[in-house]
Amino acid sequence: MDAEKIYGVVKEKGPIMPLQIKKEIGDGDSMIIGAHLSQLINNKKIKITHVKQGSSPFYYVLGQEQKLEVLTQYLNEKDRRTYQLLKEKKILRDKTQEMLIRVSCRNIPDYAKQINVNINGVKELFWKHYLLSDEDAVQEIKNFFKKKEDSAPVTSQPSQKNIQEQKKPVVKSETAQETRTAQKSLAEPTDKSEFENKTRKFFEENNIKIIEREMIRKNSEYEFIISMQTPMGGSKYFLKARNKKKCNDGDLSEAYLRGTIKRLPTVFLTTGEVAKKSIDKLETDYKGLMIKKI
Repeated sequence: MDAEKIYGVVKEKGPIMPLQIKKEIGDGDSMIIGAHLSQLINNKKIKITHVKQGSSPFYYVLGQEQKLEVLTQYLNEKDRRTYQLLKEKKILRDKTQEMLIRVSCRNIPDYAKQINVNINGVKELFWKHYLLSDEDAVQEIKNFFKKKEDSAPVTSQPSQKNIQEQKKPVVKSETAQETRTAQKSLAEPTDKSEFENKTRKFFEENNIKIIEREMIRKNSEYEFIISMQTPMGGSKYFLKARNKKKCNDGDLSEAYLRGTIKRLPTVFLTTGEVAKKSIDKLETDYKGLMIKKI
């Protein structure tokens, strides 16, 4: 068994899971198959999906992208709805979407591709359907702004040159913000607020290490990158701390989105109560989000 034989199976049968590859080959050790698949990915001969059946991803070659649509059955209900919306609309303007759709677009990179355009010097993030070419996406964005101009008066028109300058999707949309946060990561707090003291006491009692810290609003809202000890060792988390008597859906969705953008599990720390209807969504809309009260 060699990598070329595995490549041939993927090319013929993809998208395909490792167990299916093993059956097609008729023999072979799963670990060796996995090693060959990793080598083929590194050599850019095959691709791997983020969508999984159970814990197993799928492998495919360039040209088999259309077949990925059948794998949307393995997305959760929320992400499937987002996929169907994107398939229908072709493009989605990120900042005008509901928070959960924005999170969902970031959760399905196989199907939602980022594309940044400059409109009169302002960067705008759009999502395009994965089968839509960059050129067609640019045209759809032009049409999007054309419809806005036709439906309401505007003071300025989008620059055609700026739109056409975008050719490739950008993977990260918050690099500058994350850089600014990193620069502040070791800065000592100067506000010494009551809420700050409560938060630090919670960290000390739970043996939590602060990696990065940013004050959003004094004595009201802070964001942290933290490290917590788990049975598997130290793990990084994004933590949003809010000094608020009653937290609602918007507070949770904002924290969840920020954690998703940073590709970290999220902890929501608050001094107040969280609305019951929001807590009921933890297993659906905010899966994996942890809520802690101080």
